[in-house]
Amino acid sequence: MSMNKVKYTLVISIILTIFLPLTALAQSINKIAILPIQDLTHGANGVNFNCTRLLEKNLSKQGIIVINNKQVMASLVKHRIRWTGFLDSYNTYLLGQELKTDYILIGTICQYSNRIEPRVGMTLTLLNTKTSSSIWAWVGSLSIKDFIHPLGLFEPKNAAELLPLLVEKAVKNFPKRLEFTQNVCPNCSIRNVVVRPRFIRSGQDVTCIVRVNSLGHKIIPVFKLQINNTFIKLKLVSHNEYKAIFMGPIKQGCFPLYLIYRINNKTYRIYVGNLTVDNEAPKVRLIARGIHIWNAVALKRRLVILPRLNNPEPISRWQIAVCTLDGEKILSQDGPGPLPSRFFWRGQDASGAMVATGVYKIVLDIWDMAGNKAEASIRVAVIRTPPQIKVSSKITNNKLLLTVKNDTDIPLSFWRLEVFQGGNLLITEVGSKLPVIVKLSIPHKKFTRLFCIVTARDIFGNITKKKFTKTFINKNGKINSFKKTINSSGWTTEF
Repeated sequence: MSMNKVKYTLVISIILTIFLPLTALAQSINKIAILPIQDLTHGANGVNFNCTRLLEKNLSKQGIIVINNKQVMASLVKHRIRWTGFLDSYNTYLLGQELKTDYILIGTICQYSNRIEPRVGMTLTLLNTKTSSSIWAWVGSLSIKDFIHPLGLFEPKNAAELLPLLVEKAVKNFPKRLEFTQNVCPNCSIRNVVVRPRFIRSGQDVTCIVRVNSLGHKIIPVFKLQINNTFIKLKLVSHNEYKAIFMGPIKQGCFPLYLIYRINNKTYRIYVGNLTVDNEAPKVRLIARGIHIWNAVALKRRLVILPRLNNPEPISRWQIAVCTLDGEKILSQDGPGPLPSRFFWRGQDASGAMVATGVYKIVLDIWDMAGNKAEASIRVAVIRTPPQIKVSSKITNNKLLLTVKNDTDIPLSFWRLEVFQGGNLLITEVGSKLPVIVKLSIPHKKFTRLFCIVTARDIFGNITKKKFTKTFINKNGKINSFKKTINSSGWTTEF
């Protein structure tokens, strides 16, 4: 699999208002747009149109022109504004231009309860569309305890009856004339800043893009990106986009990035993240616990492989493969970071078939966020060959001596010897270590036929079974014998 250049993007959305030379103004409020009042008691997207209508009615009584609600809703839909309890500077300016008003009122119902003690709470904020700033705010609440009458007359009974009273209270505090400062020039809004890649090696190219919201004015800001004491100027590449491609630092380390921009002889500086220069490959190792044989870790039913980083750091991607000692890849898997906490191998190749007896190599390759590659590997022994059991016999003083041996270096987990005569079990021996010698008395008959079965299983689940028959002939007190042997062996999948 070819290695692609990994790019990671740091996107920091920034909505900023740049205030230009200020001029003190005093102005009466004679026209206003009221956005639908957000109602948090009905979720993040909840809206209370009844409260909105009450505000429109009460402000109209104060002689203030309230823009038609249908016109306001059309503008919200046009600009895809879903949350009406908050308005950023860019959308504040756009709505002001479109609705032809200098003021927008937004609000949120943060409490509306009828339990035990009915209560209603609300916040209101008045925005100046020319400065995109808050110029008045009000927070208030009412409960039925605020309206206790000695005779119980004219007392609200629930939250629905409290809401109109709370709106009247808010309108009484609404300003009729404001002293505020206003920008001589309209604001400038930055939509987002993109820096990619965020992790690099020394001298690798980095791209910085700044996108601004076009407000239809001829103000052209100057943008620079600061890295330590180096300043990179961004060029205007389209109507709303500034861009710079530059060579990253040579020195390793984590460098803070600042966007410096200048507009109408005023300079602003904002933090836009970090740029990390990394030339060192991560240090990784593989841990697999099990029996060691043939200078490798032996596979039983499955092998658990634990990847470990000496110094934990973000990983962009990884690849693990099972190979023969000649380098032939028989199984592989890869994925994006982070690195899995463990891998499992059940002794199968890519087709799902069990691999043959032998030693294999498991190789793990990882790449950090800057593209530095590291590798770790372990050897794994797969043993499919069943135990090589040999049984020899010797007759001494009418005694049959059976010697059972294992001709392989693989330890056994179990063995059993059974001897039968005419369907009758004469002796059974079991154990886990070989060789052993078993003594058996031979009956003094002219013909004696014995059936023997030897079963053995090694620690990896491979099993073998050996059957043989011995016939003994008694001639003048001397016993001779001959034998016929049948072998069977196999792999038990449950081990």
